[in-house]
Amino acid sequence: MRHKDGTWRILESVATAIPSEEGHTEKLVIVNRDTTERKRAEDMLARNALHDTLTNLPNRTLFLDRVRHALALSQRHQSYRFAVLFIDLDEFKIFNDSLGRAAGDSLLIQIARRLRKRF
Repeated sequence: MRHKDGTWRILESVATAIPSEEGHTEKLVIVNRDTTERKRAEDMLARNALHDTLTNLPNRTLFLDRVRHALALSQRHQSYRFAVLFIDLDEFKIFNDSLGRAAGDSLLIQIARRLRKRF
């Protein structure tokens, strides 16, 4: 639902029928609850479960899911092809240990940005 400030809200609604003396529905009582923040938190948890929080790239769980999916497609469709790119950062531990974790994180973020531009 659109809020008066222009933002969209996610509502949870519960309706209760109020019967007449004859047993027919005469009125409804509807209670709405704004669940926008809860939904945002759920979405963030779901995203964080499948993406690295530092680089925002897919993590191992999402990677393995996508590879399984690609393998299944390739078994069903002989013309379906896919490739996996493996990137190893030589001496990254030495870089990280000697220049500090902040420098290592910065390097990983920069590499992730460049990969996103390419792929």
